[in-house]
Amino acid sequence: MNGAQRFEPAQITIPAGDTLVFRNASGEAHTVTAYEDELPEGAEYFASGGFSSESAARDNVGDGLLTEGQTFRLTLDTPGTYRYFCIPHEQQ
Repeated sequence: MNGAQRFEPAQITIPAGDTLVFRNASGEAHTVTAYEDELPEGAEYFASGGFSSESAARDNVGDGLLTEGQTFRLTLDTPGTYRYFCIPHEQQ
């Protein structure tokens, strides 16, 4: 994540079972939030803050914020395409 309010790289491919590390490199707080209805079949929901659903992440944004330099680690065991966003900057 960077100051331009986007994830960099915009797209990444990793093998199933690998761990992805999101690092906030900007001065703004951000979340890493999965679009729950777009997860691959059988995949577990994820969001910074450890929420179990997209609605819980949206209802408790402050608990999922990553400040500059903080990281969120995510291991993706189920193959497929995962879409995610930052709640405060979703419309940008």
